[in-house]
Amino acid sequence: MIYSPIVAVALAGLVMAWRRQDAEGDEVWTLLKPLGVAALSLWLVAFAWYDWWGGWAFGYRPLVDTMPLICVGLVPMLSLVAADRSKRALVAGLAALSIGVQLLGAFSYSTLDWNNRPIYEVRSPGESEPRLVVEREELESLKATGGQVVRQGHMNIDKPHNRHRLWSLSDSQLVYYIQNPVEGRQSKANFQRVWVGLFAPRGPSR
Repeated sequence: MIYSPIVAVALAGLVMAWRRQDAEGDEVWTLLKPLGVAALSLWLVAFAWYDWWGGWAFGYRPLVDTMPLICVGLVPMLSLVAADRSKRALVAGLAALSIGVQLLGAFSYSTLDWNNRPIYEVRSPGESEPRLVVEREELESLKATGGQVVRQGHMNIDKPHNRHRLWSLSDSQLVYYIQNPVEGRQSKANFQRVWVGLFAPRGPSR
């Protein structure tokens, strides 16, 4: 729901399919019940997988295939929000936020950047112990004042000792690309050029 807040509304719609009745006491939206059960079953399988975050990816990769099932849950919610301006505004805001997040991923996400984010040990003049630096601005600032990079590593999200980043608010994927949209776009373009070059047809050798 962090990457698609509108999903919260759709899930509420699927729950409504089990609870809502019309004036005669008959169940409404009965046909949506199997969709909710199917989506939940697929989610349980995904959650049981040790690599539940889906590796190097943007957003909820293992759950993407269930989104068509989930989004049908928006249908029963339309009748509830249609007559209430505040609810319409809330749903529209969640939808706009969801679209914005996906656009950020489509245009700025690069496989290598956040997933394998570099980290540096920098020793500044007068300091006996190097400090860990992640932010580029801080790194460049320390270099400008005589700081030296002692060692460089990468915080690969797939490594067990780096998985705490999955829950980080300050080092989250979304925060990173909101703060670095241009750098992400450039890295994405460079990465694409490398891959295109690998599979581009080559002329006959001489």
